[in-house]
Amino acid sequence: MPQLRRLIRWFVIVITVAAVSACADDASVPDELYFDSVGVRIHYNVYGDGPDVILLHGLTSTAADNWDTTVPVLSADYRLVTLDVRGHGKSGGPHETGAYGKNMVEDIVRLMDHLSIDRPHVVGYSMGGTLALNLVVDYPHRVRSLVVAGQGWSSVEDLEGTAAAAQALREAGTATVLVPDPESIRSSVRDRFMKMLALNDALALAALMDDYPQLAVAADDIRETTVPMLLLSGADDPVIPRIDKLKSMRPDAEFILIPDETHLSTPSSAQFVAAIAEFLQLQE
Repeated sequence: MPQLRRLIRWFVIVITVAAVSACADDASVPDELYFDSVGVRIHYNVYGDGPDVILLHGLTSTAADNWDTTVPVLSADYRLVTLDVRGHGKSGGPHETGAYGKNMVEDIVRLMDHLSIDRPHVVGYSMGGTLALNLVVDYPHRVRSLVVAGQGWSSVEDLEGTAAAAQALREAGTATVLVPDPESIRSSVRDRFMKMLALNDALALAALMDDYPQLAVAADDIRETTVPMLLLSGADDPVIPRIDKLKSMRPDAEFILIPDETHLSTPSSAQFVAAIAEFLQLQE
C-alpha cells in the first residue's frame, strides 16, 4: 500500500510538472539581482515563497538554462534562489587561477547571508552537485537537505585531469573545444547546448578548471554527513559509476535513475523535477 500511494503521488507530480511547464512564460521571470562577493559580482534571482531552496547549476550552464523546467513548478511551494556561479552567465568571471575552487562555495554562503537564509534545502546539478557536497561538508549546520543530481564522488586524482581542459581552453579561446564531437550529443539538446557553450568565457573556465581539484571531498567527510540526501541521474549518464561511489558512502540516500535521459537532457525531464518535488515534500 505505501508503494501504491507513492506511485500515485509520483504520477500526480509528473502531471503537474508537465502542465505547469507548458504554461510557463517570461512573465514569471523576476528582476535581475546582484550582490558583491568579495569583489566578484554574483547574479542571482529569487522566485516564489515558502521554505528556502537553493539551486546550483552545472559547468558551462547558467541558472536560467539549467533550471528552466524546475523553477515554474517548485516556486509554487518554495522560495527558490538561483545563482550564476562565478565564471558563468551574468556573474563575474575572473581569469586568474586561484579565484575559483572553494571561493565558489563561499559565494553560496555569502548569498545565503545576504538574503538572511539560515538553513535551506540545496539542489545541485553536475558541477552544482560538487558544490553542494562541499557546502554540506564545510557548513553542515547550514544545509537542511541535499539533492545531488548528475554528479557523484571524485577523488583529488580524478579531478586533476581538469588541467588538460584548462590548457585546451586557453589554446582554443572557445569553450566549444570541450566537445570535439558535437554529433555525439543527443540531437534533441545538441543545438541548444552548443549555442550555450559558445557563450562561455573560455579564460574564466580555464581558471576554474585550474582550481577544480580544490573541490574534491574526502570520502570520510561525506560518510560523516547526516542531512537527508537524494541522488538523481539520467539512466544514460556516464557519471553513474561515480554516483555509485557516493551512494556507498551514504547508503541511506535514495538513488533514482530517470529512464532514457542523458546528462544534458535530464534537467528538462518532468520525472527529474517530480523526484525533487517529492523529496522536498518528505522533508517538511
